Amino acid sequence: MNKRIVSKVLVVGLLALSLTGCWDSKALEHRGIVLAVGVDKTKSPGEYKWIFVFPNVTLSPSSLSNIKPNQEYYAVSVHATTFPQALMRAQEKSSRALYLGQLQTLVWSCHLSWQQLWPVINAINAEGTVPKTYWTMAAEAPLEPIVEYVSPQVVPPRTFLSAYFECKNCQPIRLRQSGWQFWSHGVSAGISPFTPLVSLTGKDFRIRHIVAYPSGGHPVIFSHQETEGFGYLTGRVQKTSLSFAWNQDLVNVTTMHEHRALSIHQIGHTLDVKENIRLSGYIDEVAGHQIMQLSSQQAVITQAEHEILQACLDAIHRANATKVDPFGYAEQIFWFGTHSSAFMPIHAQITVTISVKGEGILR
Repeated sequence: MNKRIVSKVLVVGLLALSLTGCWDSKALEHRGIVLAVGVDKTKSPGEYKWIFVFPNVTLSPSSLSNIKPNQEYYAVSVHATTFPQALMRAQEKSSRALYLGQLQTLVWSCHLSWQQLWPVINAINAEGTVPKTYWTMAAEAPLEPIVEYVSPQVVPPRTFLSAYFECKNCQPIRLRQSGWQFWSHGVSAGISPFTPLVSLTGKDFRIRHIVAYPSGGHPVIFSHQETEGFGYLTGRVQKTSLSFAWNQDLVNVTTMHEHRALSIHQIGHTLDVKENIRLSGYIDEVAGHQIMQLSSQQAVITQAEHEILQACLDAIHRANATKVDPFGYAEQIFWFGTHSSAFMPIHAQITVTISVKGEGILR
């Protein structure tokens, strides 16, 4: 009987201990929750500057109303050759155990080559706590203004960059790339990894370019027009506005992506690509007081078709000249493999058609 009582006491004691929480739990003030990471080049070969951004642990719901936005986050910078080394040095400098389970954005220098960038991406994705849904992007140095960019409309623990990329309707062209997408393109044959290039002038935040990564050499920055062409060719355009001169007035044509028919064949070592892009559009504004006739509307739409077609051809030309394929044309030829240095030139036949919708006061 005594043995039964002792056994019951031991079981109850063990259950009570199991309800007290994790053995390795840490108080919030001893933990650094990493929201964003920046990776920049330094003057020392093989060494990088790592920027870790954290929410201010002194924040509380009552303090958010009177604290300044630039005080809602803080950053720690260290120099290291590898990501694990950077984590250790950042922990020492911040006196906190870093937690990467809330990582939202990764920003790196747009001048990092693929050979420099790939070990970083691999090391970050190898961290078990890192969510693979964080957003990737490149930027010109210095990276601090981009990584630490705040907005009064976004409160901790969210960051402005993650809020922007998560907003599906905020982007005229969907250029966002998550960590798992970028990594997947890096290990897939027939597609060159790419990421959006973000810029900040004063408080003006913009994304007008992409950076594509060949397996060797320097990264390739597409111009604004080439990036628009890339968006149309890959079905990423949500809504764009084009302006044209008409009868000494300015006409705005809004286009929305609707459908694209794609055919790809390999001819020798060349990709034969036929792509038909069909868009719906409407004329949403005419400067001045002139009434646009139907024939004039069609002339403006034709001009818009030519401009979009030229942007697409410019993107193809840039890809061929720099030996990158961010469109993933060759990926549809290869089913599996690794990121290959064998680039297949793209011979493209592109057609663009815009159908005018009967909307607006002009119709």
